[in-house]
Amino acid sequence: MYMVAYIYTALILILGVILLIWMISGARHVVRGVCEIKDIRSKKKEDRKKKILNLLKGKTKVSNKELREKLKVSSKTIVNYCDELEKAEKIKQVGKVGRSAYYKLK
Repeated sequence: MYMVAYIYTALILILGVILLIWMISGARHVVRGVCEIKDIRSKKKEDRKKKILNLLKGKTKVSNKELREKLKVSSKTIVNYCDELEKAEKIKQVGKVGRSAYYKLK
């Protein structure tokens, strides 16, 4: 009777270890997938910032609205990208906020 209980306990323990190993290996794939998504987003972001610079090369100034329409992203996204480009000293914002504000190459 005790021998059967020990066998069941050993089997449950073995199955638990197998399940744990399976879960850990699956988690690695999830982490890898998240990293790939971050890489894709980062590449998209850099591509969009390059598009902003290319649009500015062809014009003397570009508004947030123009950039928004060309890149098909939100106004806040354009502001974030342009802020990063300003920090990198590639563009300059003229005007504080609103319709009178625009961006130009530095």
